[in-house]
Amino acid sequence: MMTRFSSTRKLLWLFLLLWIVAGCTGTSPPSTFYLLSAVPESARSMEFASGAAPPIVLGPVTLPAYLDRTQIVTRAGDSELHIDEFHRWGEPLKDAVYRVLQENLSVMLGRADIYTYPQAPRTIEAVQVIIDVIRFDIEAGGDAVLVAFWSIANERDGFPSEKRKAVHRATPPSSAPRDRVQAQSQTLTALSQEIAAALRAKVSP
Repeated sequence: MMTRFSSTRKLLWLFLLLWIVAGCTGTSPPSTFYLLSAVPESARSMEFASGAAPPIVLGPVTLPAYLDRTQIVTRAGDSELHIDEFHRWGEPLKDAVYRVLQENLSVMLGRADIYTYPQAPRTIEAVQVIIDVIRFDIEAGGDAVLVAFWSIANERDGFPSEKRKAVHRATPPSSAPRDRVQAQSQTLTALSQEIAAALRAKVSP
């Protein structure tokens, strides 16, 4: 009897071990990667004449530390975040924000001389756009939200103009991650339009 009980117990432990190993080696869903998108070239305005306006330096652009990750972040409440392991950015988010803002401003202003900090050539004539993003995520209700402080400075003296606060939101057509990412791109478009209008007033010939 003891031998039969011992054998049964060993078999149960063996089945349990095999079940655990199977669970650990099972395949998990593959991650999907996303990119923020800029406005199309068809939105380009009339180009400035060569040399008619000083070049523009974009940056520094800062993002909050909670966004310094590959996973897409959504809010589950005022103080709770959801980090999505299976929906990720295809590039560092700060690089993506720089890229989209640079492309948007180039299209909206009809200019190619828009450089990113700190790779921009040093020139006392450049105009600098400084952006401090304090929120860029999907809120619990599903809207994409962008909150940022930004200012324009002349590199000659380094003194920025009055700092402005931008708050933009966009509602995606569905809760699908690709639609939410597109909504985030739309908030960057709105910020770009705001900055472009200020740059036109400041540096137009």
